Amino acid sequence: MVVESLTLCHGFGQLPREDGIDFIPDRAPLDTLIKQVVESQIGREQDIYRTSLDIWPASLWKIPSRFIGAF
Repeated sequence: MVVESLTLCHGFGQLPREDGIDFIPDRAPLDTLIKQVVESQIGREQDIYRTSLDIWPASLWKIPSRFIGAF
């Protein structure tokens, strides 16, 4: 389990970085990612993991400054 977690983290770290993403749900690239998540839930209502755990964005996105302090 630890090896799989390290592999997952390493995989995320290898993604290209992309600035300037708006984080608006109905615009690319967030709309595509949301659609993948929602579609992955179909037929998994009784599963332990109701959303596929292998959905990744194509790049890492810098969180906009408007989210600073929001969490």
